[in-house]
Amino acid sequence: MRSVVFGGLIVALMSTGTLADDHQSKAVIGVQHFGDGSTKPLYVGNQANVAIWSDYIEAHNDRDFDKIAAMNAPNFKGVAAHGEVIRGSEAHSTFLKTWIETQQTTWKVWWIIANAGENEEGEMEEWLATGTLVTTTNPDGTTVTAYETIDVLLENGKVRLLNVASQTMPE
Repeated sequence: MRSVVFGGLIVALMSTGTLADDHQSKAVIGVQHFGDGSTKPLYVGNQANVAIWSDYIEAHNDRDFDKIAAMNAPNFKGVAAHGEVIRGSEAHSTFLKTWIETQQTTWKVWWIIANAGENEEGEMEEWLATGTLVTTTNPDGTTVTAYETIDVLLENGKVRLLNVASQTMPE
């Protein structure tokens, strides 16, 4: 049901005809809050960015670590759900290889919402808010599926930052 709601939201936003490059002409879809208490609007993002995430996840499932590294920005940073910080594509590849080797991890995109907004310095940033199902099979054969909400900062069409939150799906 949640995917239907998000899918409907995306269709509604796309049908408004507000996908121009100038953020002033885009529909406001939310707000972001900053540490100083100020806020700025979030706008409909570039829908072409949705394909970046789909391709990125496909590369994970294909175990194509070279493609993942090529899709990462030079200053890549990932913050895992348990708080570990991964800096750089080499560290990211090592993290993924270990995870996949020990838990036979697979990913399935559930939803993606492209958005854009000004950061605290007034520079426009492109983000993806994503929902992804992550299934792991432990060495003892038990399978666990987690629902991950991942905020993705894109920079020049590359993945610059991943912020991951995760919860185990009930059986």
